[in-house]
Amino acid sequence: MLFRFFVLIGFVALAASAQAQEPLGMVLDVQGSVSAADAGKASRVEMLSYLKPGMELDLAPGSSLTVTWYASSKEMKFSGPAKLKVAKEGIQGARANERSLGEEKVALGKNGMPGRLAQATIMMRSLGRAPEEALSPPKGAKLASLTPHLAWKGADDRNYRVVIEDLKGGTVLETVVRGNAADVPPQKLAYGGAYRWRAQFEPGATTAEGEFSLIGRAEAERLAKLKPGDNASFSDWVIYAMALEDVSATSEARPIWKKLAAERPEEPKLRQYADR
Repeated sequence: MLFRFFVLIGFVALAASAQAQEPLGMVLDVQGSVSAADAGKASRVEMLSYLKPGMELDLAPGSSLTVTWYASSKEMKFSGPAKLKVAKEGIQGARANERSLGEEKVALGKNGMPGRLAQATIMMRSLGRAPEEALSPPKGAKLASLTPHLAWKGADDRNYRVVIEDLKGGTVLETVVRGNAADVPPQKLAYGGAYRWRAQFEPGATTAEGEFSLIGRAEAERLAKLKPGDNASFSDWVIYAMALEDVSATSEARPIWKKLAAERPEEPKLRQYADR
């Protein structure tokens, strides 16, 4: 009986410790020199890293740090110089410029997205780029857009016949284009559908072929609400790229990561996500 009591106490202590270390927010943007001290270890603060209780943050003059705060579903931006401490009650040490994000945007960080992105990056780099990735979209890609851009290796001064079929063999588009790219017009594809396509010289044999599928309508409606508008902030685009990754639309998230990486060349994670 006494043994069971101590085992129970041990489980309660472990659960309390785990809860105490649960992330309270996530870093969306870092500019300039921002360092963190956590459990006695100092390191540079990176984008898409978590804020944990007890973490101390040091913002150098001219630097800035933008984070999400899970409890209030807010975005908080701090400017240096500042010394901050992360506590369960909030981030102490300086006032932040705040704006409401809403639970849906903040939840993208809470569901383990940074870890999944890191794992996918390692896997893709170990496998290397497949030859068919010369196609756009890559073979087997999942897409969010109903009007995808198709591209393939080939002469850019020739006519190609482009055919898109559903998985039952029904033709949904057949057209002739000049050059090795084609944009699918509106009202040809449907959310939740899966398609095969091919491009061939006009006349001639098939030059390229691939397949892709589309996300469901509910996912598309959710993405539409998250898509940044004109003059959107850097952090808005980070959130949208994560939202695309969340529905496995990696080929459409990649150009956004590339654009973000160009704006923050000192952030290795962004370049890694863009180069997968």
